[in-house]
Amino acid sequence: AWCWDEVGYSADICNMFNQVLLHTDDQVFRRFLWRKNQHDLPTMYQWLRLNFGYKPAPNIASNATS
Repeated sequence: AWCWDEVGYSADICNMFNQVLLHTDDQVFRRFLWRKNQHDLPTMYQWLRLNFGYKPAPNIASNATS
């Protein structure tokens, strides 16, 4: 939390990142394979939203909210 004038602000930045939808052209770069066990064939998934921990996430999120 931090103060600006006489008002204090607090936020959960992890949830903020999950609110930003990735552009459809960029979603293909966030694909991954997943399988529940080694005998199953992997399924391809793709992130649709910006996830916390992705290095350029703060810049992408700030551009999306402005």
